[in-house]
Amino acid sequence: MISKENYIDAIAIIFTYILAVIFLLHPMLSTPLLPGIDGPYYAVQVRWLVERGELKYADPPLAFLLLTAFYLVLGDLFLAVKLGSVLLTSLAVLPIYLLVKRLTSSRIAGIAAGLAFAINPFTLKLYSDFIKNSIGLLWLNLFLLFEIRYMQDSSRKNLVGLIVALVLTALTHILDYGVALFYAISLFSLSIPFTRDIKKALPGAAIAFLSFAGLVAAPWVVGGDVRKGFAFITQLAESDLEPVVMQQHWFILALALSVALFAKSYFSRDNSEMAMLCIASGILAILVNLPILPRNWLFRFRLMTNIPLAYAVGMALTSKKEGENLVAAILILALLLVISLPATGVVRPSIPPPAYQELKDAIAKCEATVGKARIPDVRLRYWAETISDNVEGASRGNTLGNSCLIFLKTRKPIHIPPGQKIYEGAYILALRPKKPGRP
Repeated sequence: MISKENYIDAIAIIFTYILAVIFLLHPMLSTPLLPGIDGPYYAVQVRWLVERGELKYADPPLAFLLLTAFYLVLGDLFLAVKLGSVLLTSLAVLPIYLLVKRLTSSRIAGIAAGLAFAINPFTLKLYSDFIKNSIGLLWLNLFLLFEIRYMQDSSRKNLVGLIVALVLTALTHILDYGVALFYAISLFSLSIPFTRDIKKALPGAAIAFLSFAGLVAAPWVVGGDVRKGFAFITQLAESDLEPVVMQQHWFILALALSVALFAKSYFSRDNSEMAMLCIASGILAILVNLPILPRNWLFRFRLMTNIPLAYAVGMALTSKKEGENLVAAILILALLLVISLPATGVVRPSIPPPAYQELKDAIAKCEATVGKARIPDVRLRYWAETISDNVEGASRGNTLGNSCLIFLKTRKPIHIPPGQKIYEGAYILALRPKKPGRP
């Protein structure tokens, strides 16, 4: 029989989840296309899974398998990716609520932390463009929940839970997995000064190390994603470590979050798990926003700020009077909403909807006259691959021969080789380039 406390928690979680879904769903459904540069990439992967039983591009498989389930139910490829991203990303509010409520004994704090996870510019960018990364946040936060619970009671079910959650994280996205490793190592290290008992934090760190060793030995399990981690380390070692002047206000926000989390850890010394989580989250907020990170990595790492942000909001609401927590939560969430509403503008496709129809027509013309289309612009190629498999990339040195080139007309001038126009619309141009020596 469900206890009254668990029943109230279930209602609170459902309430938080519904609000998160409502906030994330509207921007996603505001366009008939998929948002972001990578949006159509996910549609291509799902289509290949359904039609061929394999992924077109090597990747950790779990997110695509889940999105495929949505497609099989809904029958609409784009809608499946959209709803899958929204519903699975929003599920992360469940472990966030349970963890924050466990540490603070406040349902208001748990609800506020869950909503803070959903209502921020970082999550808006993740769930609309980097969908694998966004879905993986569910498993990452589940790992944190089971890790903290195991540190408190050392039960076998929590040990199994953290192992399963870590495996699911690795099978979804390398950055989520990397953050999970960071938390495992950080909590293990912090357990020495805080509890003087490393036994409870040791399993999480040991399992994290063993899982990493396993993925290095068999990178194919996660589609070779481990190589991205080594690529980052290599680039970081070879870079000049000069500060990147790129939206420094996010680094200032990260510093503010870190200061708040560090201060909370000081005043929560009697609650060792809360203090350790605050310190680890504060360090993470700084690390993923360091201006010395290479530019092409910084903009991705920065999006993980939504994790320390959620826990900072939750840990701030620890008054014994829930009425005070409620007022503070409303003010904080109102501020996040004001900041986030303009950011919903990032949830848009990389091409306008009319261009997609023109792309269909251009590909049909190319297939009828030449057979295969080459598309130099990767943004356009992903869209084309949702339509046909007779599409390939094209470098500047690989644009001639018996092929059809398709370009997206932009305001910026692009190099278009001479050739016979096969199709031209308001957005799309397709041509058959001249062969060398042909007049």
